Amino acid sequence: MLRCFTTILFTLAFLTSGALADMPGTGHGPPDGGGRNLEDVEILESGHISLAVDACGTNEIVAYLEVLKPNDAATVRCAYLAVASTGFRNYVIPDGEVTINGLPISWDLVVPSGINSHNHWADVSLLIAGLIDPEPAGIIDLEVTEFVTSMVDGEILFVIFDDPEETTINTVLISFGAQSTDGDTFSIGFGEPLEIIPELVMDFGLGISYSYQDGSQQYCEVDVNGSRLTSSAGGCDDGLYENGALITVGGFDDDNANPPDPWQTADGSTDFTFYDDELYDLLPFVSAGDLGISVFTLNPSADDNIMTAHLVMSVPAVLGEGVVLTPGQAWLTVGETHELTATLQDDNGGPVADRQVDFEILTGPHSGQTGTDITNDNGQAFFS
Repeated sequence: MLRCFTTILFTLAFLTSGALADMPGTGHGPPDGGGRNLEDVEILESGHISLAVDACGTNEIVAYLEVLKPNDAATVRCAYLAVASTGFRNYVIPDGEVTINGLPISWDLVVPSGINSHNHWADVSLLIAGLIDPEPAGIIDLEVTEFVTSMVDGEILFVIFDDPEETTINTVLISFGAQSTDGDTFSIGFGEPLEIIPELVMDFGLGISYSYQDGSQQYCEVDVNGSRLTSSAGGCDDGLYENGALITVGGFDDDNANPPDPWQTADGSTDFTFYDDELYDLLPFVSAGDLGISVFTLNPSADDNIMTAHLVMSVPAVLGEGVVLTPGQAWLTVGETHELTATLQDDNGGPVADRQVDFEILTGPHSGQTGTDITNDNGQAFFS
């Protein structure tokens, strides 16, 4: 398992077989197996940063992804592309079959989903920085080409900006893989007990492919800390009501104040293009003193593909098994001692005791200084 302070990659792999059905977003195959985790691939960044997310799905050769650059001074820290092949066709998208502004994309990772399709992942940081950094603030269109478009459900682009106008230290988590359709849980741990303050932000989004909600029963249920967040995640908000274009993500042009009824399912009685846009506010689901969040997902129709999750928080956090370093920032008088706490958690968000933690200062006047400590019963190690 790959681990580092700012960037962690994870995969989730599982496969079922089946044949494409007549209704968009459906197929035939045995039930998907359970017991997967959203832990083996993860992007974790913190600092004065902001996140732009968008998706597109088309059955034309060309479509467009939009990037919202927050201000002229913002620069791309990193960017990632997630692409899903069409469900129940067992298709792996070759390198170069998807392009951005004419530049071919090669995959860093390909994982099978639970609906006999494949999810593809690429680090496109250098490409996107070259396209976005010279541009002024605002929405920037990127041309996406799918040369075998019927076999590609759509693309999701994540762009993390170094943002000098961002006044708070934010944490951005991006998860990629393939959630189990018959129930899957992942945990997000905080670096310290949660303090409920007016400035607290906790925006959560999902990326889902091969989900069709025009009068059908295709949807995903999501619970947060044991309470229902939504019963209507999915659809093709960022694509079309056609196989080869079924994609949605909670992005920059969505609203975190929905769905209005977390128990309403996609039964055709509501226009789900606007009812649930896969962007959510998690603040109603947390309390002061909480040490983390538990997220459970379920796809009753066993034919939707939850392929990404992302979280923007104004507190330090970590997804699944890992470590978070606090405080995110501090102000001290020269000569005072600054103490850092590394908090380790396991897959379920519980503390990991008796584990060695190695610290190293990477930049600044104390660059190169190192330290070692063993975590206590609370999973905490300290460095001064």
